[in-house]
Amino acid sequence: MAAPVGGLPVTPQPPQPFGVWKATVRWADPHSVSGPNGTTLTYTFHYEHIVAVTQSDCDGQLSGFASQLNVRVTEPCTFYPY
Repeated sequence: MAAPVGGLPVTPQPPQPFGVWKATVRWADPHSVSGPNGTTLTYTFHYEHIVAVTQSDCDGQLSGFASQLNVRVTEPCTFYPY
C-alpha cells in the first residue's frame, strides 16, 4: 500500500486562540513616592508583571524571577485569549 501522490492528507488542527501568557511576581521593596497634594505614599512590595507570547517563554521568565531570594509568585503563567 503506497501513500497517495503529494503525501498523506494532514488532519486539520483546531484553530488556536490568539492571546498572551501572563504571570506576576512580587518581592519586598520598601520605597516612597510623591502622592497627590504633596503627600508621600509608602509601598512595601514591588510587583513585576511578565507577558509572553508562548508558555515556555513565560515559564522561563518566571523561573528566573522565582529563583531569586524573597521573590514570591503571586500569579503563575496563565493564558489570556484576546
